[in-house]
Amino acid sequence: MARARRHAAAGQPPQDQSIHGAAGYYGEHIVINETEITKRRQVGTFGTPIDITEPQVRAQKQLLIRRNTLIQKLLSDLCCIGLYQVAAADGTIVKAAGFAVRTFTATFPWSTFATSTPLADFTAISFFGRGVSADFGARAVAIMNRTTFANLRQNTNQSDLAGRRQGGFGGINNLTDINTLFTGDGLPMIVLYDGVWFDDARVMHLFIPDNTVVILAPRDTGTRIGAYRMTRNAVNPGAAPGAYARVVDRGAMGQIPPTVEVHDGHNGGPILEFGSSIAVMHV
Repeated sequence: MARARRHAAAGQPPQDQSIHGAAGYYGEHIVINETEITKRRQVGTFGTPIDITEPQVRAQKQLLIRRNTLIQKLLSDLCCIGLYQVAAADGTIVKAAGFAVRTFTATFPWSTFATSTPLADFTAISFFGRGVSADFGARAVAIMNRTTFANLRQNTNQSDLAGRRQGGFGGINNLTDINTLFTGDGLPMIVLYDGVWFDDARVMHLFIPDNTVVILAPRDTGTRIGAYRMTRNAVNPGAAPGAYARVVDRGAMGQIPPTVEVHDGHNGGPILEFGSSIAVMHV
């Protein structure tokens, strides 16, 4: 995957790259045992054993959240660094795919309010659409977290964003004002995304890191850029595509001590049709 880590030079239209590799295989399960009965009671009672349905539903919700988080993680990694990797429990990489994402690095960090040039930076990005049939102008979206946006909004450079004024000489102070300005200048619309995920040590991570802006440019033909596709799996009836969720009652099968297993999984992964419609700004 070393080749996938290379970034195309800023301003150089790349050949369109796609990702249509073999599907990944993802599945988890949670075991509910007699500990739930010995340590807990039915809500609103003093001695009634807990209904096993309650921890079962809780486990199903937890696994659903983990599935959706995995999907967001794979897609955000692909967009932010041009590469996603999936590791097994022992740390071994079991699935990886990537492409040479185009990048742009701001001359002055946006956190340097007096000299940064976010308006000029977005103007430079708008030229990325030349020769690749993608619109990096007003129809594109620029996804960033709130920390990155806060740096942009606090710009004090009178030769850039801080020097622009709307009708009535009011300051451009919020997201709506900035997007109105950007639309008028034919620049991407800013979208804020503050989604997070937690690792096994309970450390929080942002899907879109600080000082990173992901620009998604629509195709001139309206063709989709990519998607997350769930393929067939053997658990679903008729080996149909999509996610599966199963509850297996081992106690009903005669197992002692009895347990209930809650399963959730799917086969699939990100697909990318046009890599040239994605660019990343480091600001």
